Amino acid sequence: VKRAQQQTIPHASQAIIHLDRLEQNVHTIRGRMPGIELIGVVKANAYGHGSTRVSSKLHNLGVRTLSVATVSEAVHLREHGISSEIIVFAPPTSESIYAFAEYDLQPIVDCPETLSIVEQTGKAMDVHLKVDTGMGRLGVTTQDAIRLIRRIETRSGVNLSSIWTHFARADEPENEMTRLQFDRFTHLIDQLGSPPAPLHVAASAAVFSFPESVDPTIMSMARVGVALYGLLDLPNERPPAGLSPVMEFVSRVSAVKT
Repeated sequence: VKRAQQQTIPHASQAIIHLDRLEQNVHTIRGRMPGIELIGVVKANAYGHGSTRVSSKLHNLGVRTLSVATVSEAVHLREHGISSEIIVFAPPTSESIYAFAEYDLQPIVDCPETLSIVEQTGKAMDVHLKVDTGMGRLGVTTQDAIRLIRRIETRSGVNLSSIWTHFARADEPENEMTRLQFDRFTHLIDQLGSPPAPLHVAASAAVFSFPESVDPTIMSMARVGVALYGLLDLPNERPPAGLSPVMEFVSRVSAVKT
């Protein structure tokens, strides 16, 4: 048998990634949120599109902040030369926090215990406070958020880089849950007197379905994931105008029978 391994044998089926479509999607998304910084979500290998290639392209397009789900995803990007700011959505643990410090990653703080884990490194770190406004997932309650914010403000070396929440039903424009969560979040900020850090509440669906979530007089950022890749699913818009699927599947016919 010849050493076929030395040759590159193309697969009959391939997934082709169109980075030009990614660029067009970024342009479309920015048009829906002028004055708002775009956080590029590249978790799960950039939704299967290749996190390092996508991250590099986003950086070239002026997207300076990325976000991932886990610390291992962030370390992978760093080890492949990605220098952008990286937010890790999963809160740090005592075992992982030193990787945050070593690789210059930005953790989520979702409760007092998480803040204590951040503090144990003794190193300066930017953190992002997640508030649970009704989704029931990670995040400090609105009742406890003020105390935690004040605690962060007294800690030297811990910089509060943003305060944020996540909508549960933004892909259902008629659902009242998004309005309820938005009002809870803005009420919290009103109680603080003024925003002590940049704010963000919108992910992909809210950018296209809830304009107040990207009001630049209130919000500073939006976390955009699935829309980057042209996959957003909203009623009567699949995807919304201006978005194109970045991934294309192609294959060859191997046999035809009549």
